[in-house]
Amino acid sequence: MYTEFIIIYIGLALNLVLTSIALFFAAKGKTGGKKRGKRRSKNSFDDQSSGVITICKKCALQYDANLKKCPGCGTPKK
Repeated sequence: MYTEFIIIYIGLALNLVLTSIALFFAAKGKTGGKKRGKRRSKNSFDDQSSGVITICKKCALQYDANLKKCPGCGTPKK
């Protein structure tokens, strides 16, 4: 074989290995390497919610009207 082709094949193999390693760590980084339970967003409501929401005037977070202050920034409800 020609030495030029051997160098190209080694470069392609190295590129494939490095890309595989990068994809592995990128996928692992999304979960933090740990199994997580069900995630809740900031706007999710508890089972005891009234169904009525209030929107915070400071941070615009939607939260249950039964709460006395915003769970996001702590601004009291007026």
